[in-house]
Amino acid sequence: MYRKDIRMRPVKEPLVLKSYYHDNRSKCSFRILASNNVKPTMIVLDAGCGKRSVIGEEKLKAHKTVGLEASIDDLQLNSTVDLRVVGNLVNIPFKQGIFDLIVCRNVVEHLERPQEVFIEFNRLLKSGGLLMVRTPNKFNPIMFLSAILPLNVRTWIKKNLFYDTEGDTFPTYYRCNSMGRMNKTLKRCGFQRTSTAYDGLMTYFNFSKILVTTITIYERITDLRPLNIFKMWLIASFRKV
Repeated sequence: MYRKDIRMRPVKEPLVLKSYYHDNRSKCSFRILASNNVKPTMIVLDAGCGKRSVIGEEKLKAHKTVGLEASIDDLQLNSTVDLRVVGNLVNIPFKQGIFDLIVCRNVVEHLERPQEVFIEFNRLLKSGGLLMVRTPNKFNPIMFLSAILPLNVRTWIKKNLFYDTEGDTFPTYYRCNSMGRMNKTLKRCGFQRTSTAYDGLMTYFNFSKILVTTITIYERITDLRPLNIFKMWLIASFRKV
């Protein structure tokens, strides 16, 4: 997924991208999910918002957007939320049943005990409230490799190959990074799945014409429905029951 805070070496884009990447970049599944569900009357929690919230990033209108983040430095840079709160996801400092929607983007892979976090999300949501999740899919080859690489190696790759000098690299656990495991865990926590999607568009590889062409061909192949489970991003929404 495209990130504005990543500086990449410019490369002449291969023709294979003209009919795939540029036509689909603005149609990413998580953006569609957010656009379809964020309403002007809602109080929204962006759990692990980082330096920007998808709500503000996509200029979606909510009554109030609360950004929760453990990193004070990242939170201070976030101008896309109405209220900024420092805290962790296991003990969120809000009363029960206050939020209409919780957004959790690129966070689940970093959770050592995801079930505890989902129980806390359930506590915070109103009856019938919605949880939207995007996280790397452990069945994607790139994510499988990332899961087994040490943190210092991933940090080096991110800075030296992907030219990401601003993004952060955190420990990853991948405890809930398949659709089956996520669905089972959230069901135990009082949720029912309402939508499922897989997404690709691996723009991190723009530094190499050969790699980005190979990745785009891979995306075309995994567009076939039986092969969707090998795409990079796992996207789902869950309703509190």
